[in-house]
Amino acid sequence: MRRREVLLFLIFVLPGCSRNSAPKPPSPSAYGVQIVEISGGKQIAAVGSVLPQPVVVQVNGADGNPVIGALVRFRGEGIAFNPSQALSDSSGQVTTAVRLGFAAADYQVTAETPKQGGGAFSVSLRQTALGYEATLGKAVNDNYCIRCHDPESTPERVSNFDN
Repeated sequence: MRRREVLLFLIFVLPGCSRNSAPKPPSPSAYGVQIVEISGGKQIAAVGSVLPQPVVVQVNGADGNPVIGALVRFRGEGIAFNPSQALSDSSGQVTTAVRLGFAAADYQVTAETPKQGGGAFSVSLRQTALGYEATLGKAVNDNYCIRCHDPESTPERVSNFDN
């Protein structure tokens, strides 16, 4: 009887363990010579949260026109992307939602597209995750200070919209 149980285990349980659940990367139908940021760089959000705006990049060809069907991969230490890779759409663009890490820090988002002969073209964007105190400070600034003061103000040079 013991031998039958082992046999049933091998037949029904082990095949499920051998499945590879990692998605297969999409196959590019075209290659570009440049990747540029369209929007989504220099955002600030609370630690562990999704950035308010998606990150959008565009793949261009040698003629400067958008490339359709080019593979774009997103990477960054401590960051999650949805999707982490995709093919460029009819406007040559790829959009991803970015979830920042759980430490207050500056994070580097890198988007890359493979070169036809090997290697990759890339663009990097900086994002900032704020801790609890900085998040509260930003909320106070956004509610009360920014109405009058330019976002480019510094302690050395205060800019005022009213003047």
